[in-house]
Amino acid sequence: SYIHVVALRQQNIAAALGMMRLYQICTGLLWSVEASRLQQANEVQVSAPRCCCRAVSMSGNDILQCRDFGEQDLVSYTLSFFNTGCPTGWSSSSAVLGKASSGCNFQWKLGPKAQACKGRTKNCRCDSSVDVEVIRNGRMKGTLLPGTKMHDVAVFFSVPFAAYSGRWKHPAPLQMPKTPRLDKASDQCSMPWLYQLRTGATDSIHRGSFCFQWLPALGRFGMESCLTLDVYTPAVAKLPGSGSSPLRLRSNASLPVMVFIEGGGFLVGDKYQQGIYDGRKLVDKQNVVLVNINYRLGVLGFLHHPYLRDKESGEELMNFGLRDQLEALRWIQENIHSFGGDPKRVTLVGESAGAMSICAHLASPVARQLFSNVIMESLNCDGLFIWMPQRFASDWGRRYVRAVFGRIRACGTLPEPDRTVYKESQNDCSESDTASVATVIDRCSDIFLGFDEQHLHLRNVTSFVQLLPLEWLGGCDGIYRGCEERTFPSGLAFDDGLLRCALRLDAGHVWVNQFGITERHALEKSSYMEELMGMSFTGMPLPPHLPWAPVIDPRGPKDLHYAVGGGLLTLPQKVLMEDESPLHLGSITAGFNRDEGTLFSLLVPHFLGYVPRFSGSAGMEDSVYRDIMEQLACPDYGPACRTEGCHTDQSCGGRLAKIMKEYAGEARPSRARGSCCSKDPNTLRLQRILTDYLFVCPTLRFLETMEKRSNAELRLYEFDADDELPSTVPDLKNTLGAFHVSELFFVFGNEDGPGGNLPLQGGAFGLGLGFTKQDVVISKKMSNSWGALVRHE
Repeated sequence: SYIHVVALRQQNIAAALGMMRLYQICTGLLWSVEASRLQQANEVQVSAPRCCCRAVSMSGNDILQCRDFGEQDLVSYTLSFFNTGCPTGWSSSSAVLGKASSGCNFQWKLGPKAQACKGRTKNCRCDSSVDVEVIRNGRMKGTLLPGTKMHDVAVFFSVPFAAYSGRWKHPAPLQMPKTPRLDKASDQCSMPWLYQLRTGATDSIHRGSFCFQWLPALGRFGMESCLTLDVYTPAVAKLPGSGSSPLRLRSNASLPVMVFIEGGGFLVGDKYQQGIYDGRKLVDKQNVVLVNINYRLGVLGFLHHPYLRDKESGEELMNFGLRDQLEALRWIQENIHSFGGDPKRVTLVGESAGAMSICAHLASPVARQLFSNVIMESLNCDGLFIWMPQRFASDWGRRYVRAVFGRIRACGTLPEPDRTVYKESQNDCSESDTASVATVIDRCSDIFLGFDEQHLHLRNVTSFVQLLPLEWLGGCDGIYRGCEERTFPSGLAFDDGLLRCALRLDAGHVWVNQFGITERHALEKSSYMEELMGMSFTGMPLPPHLPWAPVIDPRGPKDLHYAVGGGLLTLPQKVLMEDESPLHLGSITAGFNRDEGTLFSLLVPHFLGYVPRFSGSAGMEDSVYRDIMEQLACPDYGPACRTEGCHTDQSCGGRLAKIMKEYAGEARPSRARGSCCSKDPNTLRLQRILTDYLFVCPTLRFLETMEKRSNAELRLYEFDADDELPSTVPDLKNTLGAFHVSELFFVFGNEDGPGGNLPLQGGAFGLGLGFTKQDVVISKKMSNSWGALVRHE
């Protein structure tokens, strides 16, 4: 089996967590079991042929009735039985509810009939469309998905769940319309995956499909107004003669609901992810409602800046992406019943950044009322390299905004040969990459110059650029030690003015390469991964943080959480340890992949210029390995290091010595760790340290806390299916193992194979996942396990 699972009992978790060696903890707690040990659902049997259904009107509502017709009914209905198997006006339950229909003698309330149309609407084929009515959204039209076996699955793509209030503002609930428009349905039928690779599209159907993001390999895509979600539901009934389409939703089917929050380091990702998160396979097999949500990312979702404040309360605003997620959870509670879901049985599932978001939701008394179970894949609720201390986040945000304008100044004034530094960091001086000085003058001259005539001479480009920060460093040094203060001729504080102007620039001009705003030099040869991530350069100091992440007060009170005020929260693990309020959950499942650190070890050379290439034959020198360990043991949090997160030289030495000793024997493959990955002893040590440091230890600490704080059933898992990447992919063959995010290909699959609806031949992104029979077996077990957890089995 490729899924290791253990149900953690109250009496043994604390003892297990106290064991001396981390890998011994893992091997002591994790043993191989069949995925069915997670109480996976049995195969549902096909309904009896004489279970028959029909639609009737009762008290102004359309009701789907299903009942058994036994031998006693043969006399009255003999002729009809011989012709159709059901009485006249009735249809077999398998024809109405699909092959997986089970049981009989029940009735469901039906949603609205599909509105009459001919052929197709803009995006929906009329004969395969299905309508739903949601009070704040009005009437919406979804579509039946092809390729399902057990259930008919309908999807509603890009459904708005909140009102976008503007850049760097918290979202607002959708406004209740004065006169609900139920006479015309909006099309929520189309979601072509290739749209993710396009830019500048104006089709309103797709505008909310992706939150604005950027990777150099994919370009800039998405919209700022992106607060939408996708709903997949198997609560579909086929009723011949029901309007232009035979499809109706069973609006009170009360099916369990899985809400998925995608990962991506709070930088990239979306609710569809090129088909990986397409829910048709999972929903068809597991008979659950699936909701995938968008939330704002990067600088647009997590900027913290000293001048970014609420006009009324004066509170500093932050964590916009988390507030987006909260509004989605509220919308689901209010509306999921219309899609056949049960708002009382909502399981929150997240991977990586999504799992870390769940940490924040668990720590919020407001948010944790909106779900009943959690599944957390690759979580971390307490790492200060992920949860950004407020003082550091404020300094980082200030430097970043200065860097935006430093780039504008440099591109507007530097001669062409000197602009190569921008090309190296994958941000060019082209109009699509960087705003012109003329654009800044046109949109922001009042901010910088005011309306005093004595400053009119500064409106020319040569004079105006002198007001902006210096080149890409943004007027700050490169080691997180703060920025100097100054003012503009208008009287506004320097950083206040820059922030106000940034609000007026296009999103693509505000979002620059967050990995490229400090000094570095180009690599002689860039790998596949480096080009993909826009990191074909090196020389940055190793950062102790994600570029953008939720902002926390490390020592904040236990009642400080993101759902109130400006959005600041206390470190979630601290809240969960100290808060004594009830935490009512049915089950908590948390885990990690065996080789989480391999993917992250590929990035190390970009932050330390003297680290050899990952794929090099020379290996990592002992001195380099020690330098990396020192930075991991004692990260530099800049201004935040005056208090939380700082280490004295003496404490640093002790921490470093302990790490070096603990992992001295981790230089070879082991049964517990698998045969992966690097053949170089120091690189292998680094991979395993990163696995433990980023995910394994935080997961065990979280479950130990949950054992004390909650009566929920606790589960810990480890995913250890090795990668099967082809040799044609540079740098990756036989180096990743069970790498970070690799389990998701299998969660969204079924017995037909991994991946929800992967568009490319040859498996996931053509990388080979999905080729083998072994992959198919793993996918069936993984999706069955998650389905059982969502169904509370």
